[in-house]
Amino acid sequence: MEKESAVLCADHISKWYDGRCILKDVSLHLETGELVCLLGVSGAGKTTLFHTLSGLETPEEGQVFLSGQEITGKPGSISYMLQKDLLLPHKRMLDNVALPLVLRGESKQAAREKAQPYFAQFGLEGTEAQYPAQLSGGMRQRVVIAIAIACNPQILICDEPTTALDV
Repeated sequence: MEKESAVLCADHISKWYDGRCILKDVSLHLETGELVCLLGVSGAGKTTLFHTLSGLETPEEGQVFLSGQEITGKPGSISYMLQKDLLLPHKRMLDNVALPLVLRGESKQAAREKAQPYFAQFGLEGTEAQYPAQLSGGMRQRVVIAIAIACNPQILICDEPTTALDV
């Protein structure tokens, strides 16, 4: 497996919870432009693998590389859409989409300007000033997609991204 040539490389990942093996010796190698779908029954370890690839979890064994750089256990390198939308209920939609950009050091105004075009792109025009509780589940999911794309990721991992879409 060529870690240096892959955009994303998982090398012999193993993960346990409470003494139970969830992932054992999982390796993958993704090149630029590849679209990969993981299918499996509930509880097979898909979400655990995604948490590990994104740095939210650290594997007991193995390493994760992004463009040749090790990112094992280091969140923030990969854009990751979780199953739940996790929108901040006290923030308006525009500020939810802009938040990752602000956290990366952009001014609030610059982040809002960058976030604005995604509302039209994802059919969310007119929702910028609304709060999460005012949107349908599908609209909330599209906001999460906008957040993930606004970060201009090299890699985007989506854990069941279309389960609530109403388009």
